Amino acid sequence: MRNGVSVRNYKDELDKPAMVTRRTLGEETASGAPPGYLFCRFFGLRHILAASDRTNGGLRRCHTCTFDADSCVVLCAYCTDTSGDPTPSEVSLELSHCRPAEGEIIADTDGYLMCRMAPNPPDTPMPPPEPPTYPPPPPPVVPVTLTGTVEVYTSHLHNSPNRTAPYMSYAVTFANESTGYSLKASFSLGSLANTADVQTGDRLSFKVTSAPPGGSGRRHLLSNCDEVTGLCFDPTAAEGNATASGKDFVVDGKAVNITSIVMLATVCGNRPGIDITKLRSTLFNPDQSAAVNSRNVTLQHYYATCSYGKVQFRPENNLVTAVSLPCTALYQTSSSGVQTWYKSQTSCDAPELYGWMRDALAQAQTNLGLASTTPYKRKVLFLPNRQACDWPGMASVGCDASCNTWINQMSNTNVDMQVLFQELGHNIGLQHANRWIDGVNQEYEDFTDPMGTGWVQNDDYQNKTMICLGAAEAYKAGWVLPAASFNLTEDLVPGYPVTLILPSMHATDTNFLYINVTSLPAYKPSWPANAQPLNRTNQLFVSYRVRQPAPGFDSGLTTDMSKKIYIHNFNATLRSPPRPDPGDAAMKTSLIAILGTRAGSVQGMDVNTAFRFDFGPLAGGRTSVNGLHIKPLSLDAASATLTVCYFAVAKESDAEGGCSNGIDDDCDGYADEADTDCGGVRSPPPAKSPPPPPPTKSPPPPPPVRSPPPPVKSPPPPKSPPPLKSPPPLKSPPPLKSPPPPAKSPVPLLTSPPPPLAAAVKSPPPPKPPKKRPPPPPGASGHHRRTQLLGQHQHQRRRIRAAV
Repeated sequence: MRNGVSVRNYKDELDKPAMVTRRTLGEETASGAPPGYLFCRFFGLRHILAASDRTNGGLRRCHTCTFDADSCVVLCAYCTDTSGDPTPSEVSLELSHCRPAEGEIIADTDGYLMCRMAPNPPDTPMPPPEPPTYPPPPPPVVPVTLTGTVEVYTSHLHNSPNRTAPYMSYAVTFANESTGYSLKASFSLGSLANTADVQTGDRLSFKVTSAPPGGSGRRHLLSNCDEVTGLCFDPTAAEGNATASGKDFVVDGKAVNITSIVMLATVCGNRPGIDITKLRSTLFNPDQSAAVNSRNVTLQHYYATCSYGKVQFRPENNLVTAVSLPCTALYQTSSSGVQTWYKSQTSCDAPELYGWMRDALAQAQTNLGLASTTPYKRKVLFLPNRQACDWPGMASVGCDASCNTWINQMSNTNVDMQVLFQELGHNIGLQHANRWIDGVNQEYEDFTDPMGTGWVQNDDYQNKTMICLGAAEAYKAGWVLPAASFNLTEDLVPGYPVTLILPSMHATDTNFLYINVTSLPAYKPSWPANAQPLNRTNQLFVSYRVRQPAPGFDSGLTTDMSKKIYIHNFNATLRSPPRPDPGDAAMKTSLIAILGTRAGSVQGMDVNTAFRFDFGPLAGGRTSVNGLHIKPLSLDAASATLTVCYFAVAKESDAEGGCSNGIDDDCDGYADEADTDCGGVRSPPPAKSPPPPPPTKSPPPPPPVRSPPPPVKSPPPPKSPPPLKSPPPLKSPPPLKSPPPPAKSPVPLLTSPPPPLAAAVKSPPPPKPPKKRPPPPPGASGHHRRTQLLGQHQHQRRRIRAAV
């Protein structure tokens, strides 16, 4: 009965017959009705209600009723007796012997329904009513193609029981340039949202028809219609017309100057907890002559510090004003003339969000004396806490010509800098930073990155300290370059570890180790319908991070997070021009390992003393084993020393001559007979407690490891090569208008043996599939190939220094 219709408050004007469909019965095919129609004497609840006795109540004595037209039965619940007490159960009435005349249906003293006895015998059939006249079917609707500008928004709900994928919402604006008339429709992509390749500013074409009258006025369109626009369309069938780019990505080190209008709103008389002075002091440094701020974390300081001066947020380009929004106002008039009003007190849906932003911008334009708000790309609206808005922030993904951000203020005293920085990171085109947990790239869980859960402890609103982007997200943004890069199967010689000195990320923007593992199958976006496949590469980003004094770079890292090596995986390749990646977990960054010189844990994630992983068969690999072993040797205030080793066998004894070739084939730190795979016995570590154990002979040291060559891609030296000279240190990039943090003395990046020739000089372009090596000559083994490489490049050494 929960699906029944309330009949208590029917008005007289509703008491009129309604047609009800029924199955066809053979004996009544001559009724004149179209196939598929037959008539009970009653055509619906309104017709039954019209036949109810008005004096004794009839159906009006019941609260909820349903009508089964096939059985010609009315079923009611919550009926009352003559004293007004409810009946103990549902009541039903078979209507086949009831007359469709006023006063025919009555309720007895106990609240049960019955029909008055007809003067003729009950089994005498009643004549059927006159069949209704059927209108002609409507003409088929012919859709038209309209092209509109799409807006993409992401948000994350408060108090989510678990951090699942963010809530994605979409809007499209159809504008008539000749008349200036436009309509904005909100829509949902359902399960297609996370795999769509779309950003704010893209132009898409939709098949559109007009909406029929009636229906809900606030329905998101998914193969449906609504009255906000008066349009019907299926967004899942849309096709891309023109793609936008992320204009706030840094390209080739060229500085980006952010432009915005920031509005602090009073909504329906509800004033924000902070005032305009507090907002300005949160956004801008008090001393504009300094590149960074030494007192607290401002948005200007955050951008300048973490981007190494490449992103500027200056007060002359970012205007701030206060606005006042009404309790209700007209949002939009549909194509059929239906008006939709936003309701500031009770709702936080598309009419409110877009209506607030439109009206706030109109006030801001007047307040600031602007001819137009168009030159300011970002529009940021700070709201007093709205209970109807179940998110702390919502932002456009990507920012081509214009983008929006709403901040739902949770504090009456401070701006939550982590929320603000993350939402504006979405404007750049960055997705959430994830972490690998139990075989899943878990949404939002990278606690080392503000695009994840990089929230400063003991600083609730991140106004005193801050955490900067991790290496993978910073590389996507264009803020950092690799200090060295390797193709796993082409640039590293199996069994020969490379020792590197990796600078801390705070010291230089050339700061991480890039490893191209292998190419992956192309990614096919699900939407729009004509989206093109995207290249993918299994790539690792190895970085070292050290906490700096407040409010400096990574000053928000906890003690156990500082002086650690972080390894991220990121399968999406850079795009030209740059734009956001799809929101699929397969295309997002993922924190996969933390390394230290001692085992432990950080925020529930293990800290290991080495990273070791076998990627299995790879394109370009010569064996079924293709593994990587990374081990930190020392971690200090400015740099980390670590070894990187590629192994092509699972254990030492699997290599040809593996127990006698003088090579640590499986990269476990033990060569030949010193490896337990070859029967070696490793000495246990000496006891720490006194008295010291008697001196024992240590096992003979492993044979010296030969210096491996540079990668195959390097040009071969002459037959009798003279000793190579170390290349000069790299030149620092020219200073930006707002200079990055002061340069420090160069830190040697590499000790013997070397990485690729130009690995530390350039950022790798969007990674290409690894080149396949030519097959070995008949009878040649992997060991023979390694001997060839060593012979070609014996005694060569290079030292590559990075500008710090």
